[in-house]
Amino acid sequence: MPSYLLSTPHGYYFRLKIPHDLRIHFKKNELKKTLNTNDLRVAKKLAAKYALRAHEIFEVLRGPTVANLPYTNTVNLLLGIMQSVGQTPNCQTAQAIAISDVLNPPPPFNTNLPIISAILPKSVPYFSSSPVISEAVEKYEAEKLATQSGKAQYFKDQRLLFKLLTEVIGDKNVDEVTYDDAMLFLQTLKHLPTHRSKDPKYRGKSITAILKMKHTATLSEKTINLHMVKVSGFFKWMQKVGLVEKNHFQGLTVRVNTPPRQQRNAFSVEELKMMFSNELFTQRKFKHSYMFWLPVIGLYTGMRLNEICQLHKDDILKKDNIWIIRILDDTDDKSTKNTASRRDVPIHSKLLGLGILKFRDKVKNERLFPELPFFRGRHSHTASNWFVRFRQKIKLNNKGKDFHSFRHTVSDHLMKQLVPEELTAAILGHSTTGITYGRYGKGYHLSTLRDVVEKLEFDDVISNIKPW
Repeated sequence: MPSYLLSTPHGYYFRLKIPHDLRIHFKKNELKKTLNTNDLRVAKKLAAKYALRAHEIFEVLRGPTVANLPYTNTVNLLLGIMQSVGQTPNCQTAQAIAISDVLNPPPPFNTNLPIISAILPKSVPYFSSSPVISEAVEKYEAEKLATQSGKAQYFKDQRLLFKLLTEVIGDKNVDEVTYDDAMLFLQTLKHLPTHRSKDPKYRGKSITAILKMKHTATLSEKTINLHMVKVSGFFKWMQKVGLVEKNHFQGLTVRVNTPPRQQRNAFSVEELKMMFSNELFTQRKFKHSYMFWLPVIGLYTGMRLNEICQLHKDDILKKDNIWIIRILDDTDDKSTKNTASRRDVPIHSKLLGLGILKFRDKVKNERLFPELPFFRGRHSHTASNWFVRFRQKIKLNNKGKDFHSFRHTVSDHLMKQLVPEELTAAILGHSTTGITYGRYGKGYHLSTLRDVVEKLEFDDVISNIKPW
């Protein structure tokens, strides 16, 4: 949970420490305001807006124009925090809600004080002139983190990508980036080796030197496109804030030669029998519980590996008298691929029969699989490596088969059962086109989704599994 968000028995509060050099303007060491909500997601969004605006006001207070403002004018500046997030308080509510919650009781409210717009610009400019790429990246990261549309670890990884961008085209002013620069970056990605940041032989070498070396494997088309989309997102943001007129990276990708359905394949019945007849499942011989549950849950839900690995105990719950697995990004250690990924998946009767509720109740940690560490913004790193070793051990080394193949197995099975694509998408967390659905199950009743899940029939596959 963000440091500026405080949880109390009465709901969430916005709380932010005031920098030491600015405390002369205030009567307290921190700003504090009730958010009037018990909903963590709502509180995060609202508190992030307050935090972003408060930091902008701190910057203004450090400026020469308002450095010596009296205390009462500082109160007016703080009212700008409320106004900037869509609240326009009158004199009474300003004192009752903003001032009393944020400061010590101020002097009587003076309606003749300069209005906020006379003291504080309507929007604090991002930069006085066109910044270089690295400067814009810092502001981009700060804004995304403040609005909770990004994760700290996610941006830690992205810094390497933006550093690569400046190495290739130079750390130039953002308004000087051209289409030729975008094409140069794309062509460079095509010739870069895999694991460049991890392989010792590339350490300390310039991009030019690395490009001259011979490589056994270069970045895949999928990785190249992912990098281009992320850089394009950065330039799209710069368009929005007025730093650049055109996004030269938009739409620049490479063609993926492998048809999507051939990139990863579904497991065959024979392969599933080979997997679930292993002593890991038939005798429950394993070191960690995730080794048993991840494949079983994947088989009966089609959930992504990280979606399972990051589950909390309270993500398994009963709703409308139906046991479900709730997939959300409501805590800092969780993430979802997109909006459609946030969903409720009914738990198959076979999963219940195998004892998933008993397992949940015996776990003492708030996380279902606490032995899986948080690494590079995800909990799935250790599990992914284990599943590779497990497949090698049971001689299931077919190309295009990995944990994601469980999703294709579920998808293919439901397709053969003539389940409508929209219902399958609701289970798997795929976005749909042309139709707008609500959150959590895309608007379908849980009973409808439960009937879909129950169409997954793998009795022959799991017949020898030892229940929990």
